[in-house]
Amino acid sequence: MLHSDRIICRIPSLLLFLSTFLFLGLAYPSHLCYQEQYQLFEWTWGYFADVASVPGGFSDWCGRFLTQFFICPWAGAAIIALLLYAVQALSFKLSGTASLLSRIWSLVPACILLLFFLDDKALVGAAVAFVLVLTASVAVRAVRGKMLGSAAYVAAVPVLYFLCGPLSVLFVIAAGDWKRIYTVLAALLVLLACPFASSLLFHFPLWRLFAGIHYYRYQTDVPVVLWLSALSFVLYQAIFSIPALQAVKERKMYAACAVSFVAVVLSFVTAVMKNAEFSNEEIMLCDRLVRSEDWKGIISRQNVHPADKPFSVCCLNLALMEEGRMPDDMFNYYQNGIAGLFPPFKISYTSPIPVAELFWRVGMVNACQNYMFEAQEAIPDFQKSARIYKRLAETNIVNGNYDVARRYLNSLCNTLFYRQWARERLGDMDSAPFACDYLLEKGSIRSNGKDYMFSDKRIDSVLEIILEEKPENSRAYDCLLAWDLLNKDLESFMKHFDPGRKVPVPKHFQEAVLLNLISSGAMLEDAPDMVSEENVSRLQSFIKDIQARRSESYMHKYYGDTYWFYSLYR
Repeated sequence: MLHSDRIICRIPSLLLFLSTFLFLGLAYPSHLCYQEQYQLFEWTWGYFADVASVPGGFSDWCGRFLTQFFICPWAGAAIIALLLYAVQALSFKLSGTASLLSRIWSLVPACILLLFFLDDKALVGAAVAFVLVLTASVAVRAVRGKMLGSAAYVAAVPVLYFLCGPLSVLFVIAAGDWKRIYTVLAALLVLLACPFASSLLFHFPLWRLFAGIHYYRYQTDVPVVLWLSALSFVLYQAIFSIPALQAVKERKMYAACAVSFVAVVLSFVTAVMKNAEFSNEEIMLCDRLVRSEDWKGIISRQNVHPADKPFSVCCLNLALMEEGRMPDDMFNYYQNGIAGLFPPFKISYTSPIPVAELFWRVGMVNACQNYMFEAQEAIPDFQKSARIYKRLAETNIVNGNYDVARRYLNSLCNTLFYRQWARERLGDMDSAPFACDYLLEKGSIRSNGKDYMFSDKRIDSVLEIILEEKPENSRAYDCLLAWDLLNKDLESFMKHFDPGRKVPVPKHFQEAVLLNLISSGAMLEDAPDMVSEENVSRLQSFIKDIQARRSESYMHKYYGDTYWFYSLYR
């Protein structure tokens, strides 16, 4: 093969790697961070034994090992791109051909596997299993001697099933010598017996031992796209074993290559754009920014991607509170009632987290601990979360439960990226209570243990208690008044409102005072001095436009950043 032909043959593989790397790194980084935050990879033999002691557990352990590096999205993008590159290269090698056409169609299993990873519930261990099985196929094919090769082939089946799970069926197909059909049938029978034998040793439903235990986060679902990728590999191997393909004339081969390349690329791009969860990526980005405490980043994104769901609105309001902008800017953005401030609790491993972060920052430490604990227990594949462990350690330190906090911190000490943080917290506890300034603040602003029991429909009652005990807690004050405004409860707002607390009085508080004034039948001329003339004049214009029956779109254009618009139209 000419040197130029070798370069041309490498182009499809390089395009797969680069396109996957850039797509995941630029368009899907928060999905990668999302995968990392819902696991706790510990560098201990006990953790290895616990994960690897079930069918497919070793590939799952390897997947978790790689996933810990997803804390850096570009590292995660490179890892998945390399795994897909390995699947493509091994598929091509196992085809037994050296043609450009074969190399192009070897992209298909890897491309479908990328579609699998567009799903946030897909686990990296599935791709690791795919690569390990194909690598074993190449290795067994290289064994010399028919008897020795057949023995290695059949003996490897149960080993691969235990290491990689049911994807080992690809080994039976790819590594088998189909001219010796009885050997292949023997391997298939051994593979078929593995799930039945495993059901006697492990407490898993039989269908899961056939479909895979650790390929997918949801334990009750079958990863259909993953198995479509496996099926495409089988079809690819079968098609390119046809001798007639090797006899195609060179001119026709290049035409077939051009058509195939265009078909594969267009199909792949179309499938990615159709199946990519870009709306989820935006929500996950909000969560990632909350985790990194990038409050300005959350607020600045509203001009490009306005928050419109309770999760993202909650993240936005949390950012506004932390930046001290909630009383002035909250109604500059979409608000969907108190569900956007404190979304109702539901059993989920994602939605309670931003609410728990808000609880943590207003001083509702026990409520934060409860929400975080419930979120962790709801993780579908029963993993632990490093992010949640960190917060649970902090809440227990603030509550004085040092023994419980040490259990969380000791586990984090066994990790790669959280070890230093955990050791610092252990040192804080050993030197003096609340030695860490950040935790000292939490201990000083929290209520005296009275937030254990509460209804998520009456969080205002807990905020009232916090303010009675800690009047200086400005975050709790802002949240309490925001609760009243979002509930359109002007009576409670006026009861909780303290004109001298913030000077000058924030914009939305002024708007609420004016709305309460005219609701009571008073004249705008009687507005208190704390209300600016600009707000009085603007409310007069608002009333005139309402009386003129202006359209909602018109009112939103000119008054969409006011509490008055929210009160009337939301």
